[in-house]
Amino acid sequence: MDKERRNNLRRVINQCRKILEEDIEKRLAYFGIMADGTFLDLARLEHLSAEEIEIRKKIESAIEKEQVGGLDKKQAIQRYIRHTSFTFLNRIAALRAMEVRNLIKETIIQRSEYGGRSLREREIAENNPSLSPYDVLKTALIQAFKEVSEEIKVLFDVNSEYSIIFPNERACRDVIKLLTEDVTESDWKEDDIIGWIYQYYNDEARREYRKSKRKPNPDDIPVINQFYTPHWIVKALVDNTLGRLWIQMHPDSKLKEFCTYLMPLKNEGKREAKKVREIKVLDPACGSGHFLIYAFDVLYRMYLEEEPNTPIPEILQSILENNLYGIDIDLFSTQLTALSLYLKAKTYDPSVKIRRMNIVCADVRISDGKKRSEFLERFRDDPDLQEIFAKLFEDLGYTFEIGSLLKVREPFERLFRERKKGPKQARFVLLGQTQLSEKGIAGQTKFVVESSETSKTNSVLIIPKERTIEEMIEELREFEKEAIETQDMGRLLFATEAEKSVGLLALLSEKYDVVLMNPPYGDMPPKTKEYLKRYYPKTHFDYYAAFIEQAIDLVQDGGYVGAITGRTFMFLKWYQWVREVLFKEKAPLQIVWDLGFGVLDVATARWAAFTACKAYVKIQQNTTFIRLVEYANEPTKKKAWEEALEAIKAGKPHSLVFETSLQELAKIPGMPFSYWSSETIRSLFSKYPPLDRDLAKRQDQLKIADVKQGLATGDDDRFTRLWWEIPTL
Repeated sequence: MDKERRNNLRRVINQCRKILEEDIEKRLAYFGIMADGTFLDLARLEHLSAEEIEIRKKIESAIEKEQVGGLDKKQAIQRYIRHTSFTFLNRIAALRAMEVRNLIKETIIQRSEYGGRSLREREIAENNPSLSPYDVLKTALIQAFKEVSEEIKVLFDVNSEYSIIFPNERACRDVIKLLTEDVTESDWKEDDIIGWIYQYYNDEARREYRKSKRKPNPDDIPVINQFYTPHWIVKALVDNTLGRLWIQMHPDSKLKEFCTYLMPLKNEGKREAKKVREIKVLDPACGSGHFLIYAFDVLYRMYLEEEPNTPIPEILQSILENNLYGIDIDLFSTQLTALSLYLKAKTYDPSVKIRRMNIVCADVRISDGKKRSEFLERFRDDPDLQEIFAKLFEDLGYTFEIGSLLKVREPFERLFRERKKGPKQARFVLLGQTQLSEKGIAGQTKFVVESSETSKTNSVLIIPKERTIEEMIEELREFEKEAIETQDMGRLLFATEAEKSVGLLALLSEKYDVVLMNPPYGDMPPKTKEYLKRYYPKTHFDYYAAFIEQAIDLVQDGGYVGAITGRTFMFLKWYQWVREVLFKEKAPLQIVWDLGFGVLDVATARWAAFTACKAYVKIQQNTTFIRLVEYANEPTKKKAWEEALEAIKAGKPHSLVFETSLQELAKIPGMPFSYWSSETIRSLFSKYPPLDRDLAKRQDQLKIADVKQGLATGDDDRFTRLWWEIPTL
């Protein structure tokens, strides 16, 4: 999508956001919940019907959940307004993207031949002539939401807390008009439109944060890090990780024809083949899913090679269920990632039924102690599993700040190991008949020993059953289903949040063949800093450095990490451990794109991208650096990279390509990646002693002098001037 069309989309999305947030604020006021944090007493709200009073109570439960993490009522209400608004906008945008691809009955686009309504509206109006135009529109939208929710629940779940309030008619029609008239059908057919919606939705919030110059809170992190990753960078990273993995296993694969950005490496070797269904790809900060979407394309071609007789729908289902995994701290992101993967699968075969996706929102806020106790009571016959769930809710209760950086493997693996080693003791339990289900208590194996009609109790022999994490999630879904049936919003919120935490545990307990990411960077909230200082003592000073450490931990031996991050890891002293340990010892770098400025839209930082292979054999391999810092913008960098790649494939030298070993770079103290310097210059650091052996930490060398700070002003702001402050002579 070109810049002019993107700017138009930015304007439309910002207008839609304003319309929806103002409307949701008014709808809350109708229920006596004011934007300033005031909750009007129900006795004063005589206009509310009995049904609306129940709705008010559900909203209260939802806002109480938003308060987890220290938000006051005003902040929680604003957060609820924001999340409800973008969920509705995401749904309308999703339906529009689906209908232009003929995946659903037309629901959003209104046509003159249908009387200025959509096809779905016209059919509903004809079957229900007594409905008002607004009720027809609302019914059409909810009907479409329910249909699609079977495949994309994270976005279209009509039972979620962000579905309690529905925008009024004016707001609905204004948003639909903007998205159908101001955004063209050809725009909606673009593959990258979802990514741009993701970035532009928080434009205003991003500007406000930068003006405030305050320390970020957890909700600021997604806002200030929402940057669209250009497709050529995504392709370069995926081709040189996932694509390389497959071609190393299958040297004659035709995948080379698709992965055109794959750069040949020396001494690559061949690796043992692995079934495509067993290859796992994770994006721990998935945003709107750019890496996963292109990885889908690559995996699809792997399946066609290995399983040519497998039906296409089965291949598409397998990719989503077995190969692709994503985590994000932002609900907005996970909604759009799920949508993007849905659209990608349907592009290959519209008839495919999406059963499951491994996309987890790490914004977990477990607040209701009563519901927590109620759920834990289901496992009273299995104290070991009860302890695992209790620890899960305790440790993962504030993942809205930590996300994929949570260290879960060690404590939970220990609990599961202890449970596995321990004896499975049968227990007699007395239960009322209503408490006994066909599958027993919380899925345990049971045998009814004795029953009594007079006391209406059963004596039951319970044999504890080993559970997988999947079965734990299923137990939470059962709890959620019961909550939906009883319309218990507090119970439903607990089940939804708890399911997220178990899902996060499941994903962070795995090992992956490839980890791809564009992680957040820069400053972080206070609690996050504390957590990282404890669990990431060497990388706690920057988000992206900690993400690199976690990614290397999550990838299997011999697996690949591909990322676009800040450029600072290449040079600054703070990142010396990252260079010397993570990239030299644990996961040697293979390719580094030194990108500089002008890469991510509106982001002013200097960037770099890299691929690394987690060491499983000690083979010294050179690292290739592609120097693109001199090019001003992203299109010129792309062109320069493609020219450099062609030279590499042809075996010719190129001025932008530098090849050296990490051991060679380590000759310079601190190991800065000064890849452009000559071997002669680097050898001087080994050949001659340092001026001050103490500062250089080389006690084996001759002491020549003490290096001290020289002349300094002591106060630059007072004693020095910028060039434009000095009058010209």
